Amino acid sequence: MSSTMRVGGIVQARMGSRRLPGKVLRPLAGQPLLQHVVERVARCVRVGQVVVSTSSEAQDDAIEAFCASRRVGCFRGEHDDVAGRFLQTLDHYGFGAFLRVSADSPLIDPMLMDRGLEVFATGRYEIVTNVLKRTFPKGQSFEIFRTDAFCRGCERMSAPEHREHVTPYFYEHANDFAIFNVSSGEDWVD
Repeated sequence: MSSTMRVGGIVQARMGSRRLPGKVLRPLAGQPLLQHVVERVARCVRVGQVVVSTSSEAQDDAIEAFCASRRVGCFRGEHDDVAGRFLQTLDHYGFGAFLRVSADSPLIDPMLMDRGLEVFATGRYEIVTNVLKRTFPKGQSFEIFRTDAFCRGCERMSAPEHREHVTPYFYEHANDFAIFNVSSGEDWVD
């Protein structure tokens, strides 16, 4: 990774959870769930700025208001084309690389993400993740992408599920990308 490459933290958030609508702003230990995630990503040494990427749907106005009240960057885009929304977020903020986490992971470990960012900083990989082969418990998933590799993959995506779920395409075509999977050394997946 170039020392001048700007690495951003992108928290993917939406209010429309099917199982628990509005969960990303529900209180947890005195603050909204999303606040915990933003703070944990902000603790990563190599992340320059944390932003929230959400949809332009009216239900996500509350996420934009949350971000504005805390001076956290927020980008809004397509609801179903999450890959397209990420491309727009990357363009808007000018990130050369990004760390992606889900807003429903309030206990994600900053040291684990930093471990992945250290591997990414070697410059040998386009993608560093711990989800290609899962060995960490739920809520500890992260993905780090070079923006050019992400753009290259998005250009090839045609299936709606790839556009909606963003990263499975890269793992299904792992031979086309330089990917490193961070492992726990044990299987903590239930």
